[in-house]
Amino acid sequence: MDKTFLIIDSDPVVCNMLKQLIHNNNLGRVVCILHSGESAAGEVLFYQPDVVLLDMTLPVMDGITIVHQLNSSNFTGKCVMLSQVSDRQMIAHAYESGILFFLNKPIHAVEVVSILRSAIELVHLKRTMNTIRNTVLSMPNESETLQSMSIETQLNTIFRDLGLIGTAGIEDIQAVLLKIIAHRRESPAPYQLKQIYRTVCLSRGKDTDAAQRALEQRIRRTIQKSLSTIAQIGCADYYDSVFTEYAALLFDFRQVQQEMKHIRSPHEEQGKINTKKFMEGILSRITM
Repeated sequence: MDKTFLIIDSDPVVCNMLKQLIHNNNLGRVVCILHSGESAAGEVLFYQPDVVLLDMTLPVMDGITIVHQLNSSNFTGKCVMLSQVSDRQMIAHAYESGILFFLNKPIHAVEVVSILRSAIELVHLKRTMNTIRNTVLSMPNESETLQSMSIETQLNTIFRDLGLIGTAGIEDIQAVLLKIIAHRRESPAPYQLKQIYRTVCLSRGKDTDAAQRALEQRIRRTIQKSLSTIAQIGCADYYDSVFTEYAALLFDFRQVQQEMKHIRSPHEEQGKINTKKFMEGILSRITM
């Protein structure tokens, strides 16, 4: 069955470009194009697309408000946000609202296609797993244990793909991810990484600023190693499945390209990482 897309952007040129990319790469079909945020949530809920591509700054109603409305209406598709906004706090706010990916304008064709492929795979995986869970898991007393084991197994699979198994900071990343999952189960409020780091340190009996800084540094070094691994894969084979699956999911694609330049020419600057995007990217791959 074809995957469906709904595009919301005030710029007709961007809409046509996205529609052509979806069509030319056989990703699915576009069921509707809107140029304003007015009644956008209602249109999305009517069409029930697998993926919504929407601009952050729209006439009448902004993209983040639309995403909030969709989340409160139990929309099961995924939202990909596009914007010329480069402010990190605004981008973090967009992720906290519930989007899956954030694309900077002007859009990059390879990045868009990679992200949309990842998005539709996630939609398919989530719906398949929900069907299996509803059909098979009929033992309430054991569901929490089974779910916890499943999460750890999924994390280990991703870490293995990223070449992180055995890396010093991998236990720290896993601990942070599990704390974020626990936070989301307990509260709808957005989490702050600093607070999550403190919670992890507290659970280890090391509630000091130095321990939190050391934890953050280990995590950043591990994520930087992962960026290097992904970039090396991309240098060898731009269409490698691990590269196409994780490059835009866990990192800003332009930073992956910068890291690839650094690998080819060491005098070039290294690519930069975004810890929250990395964490959110992994969480988007986890079925909870």
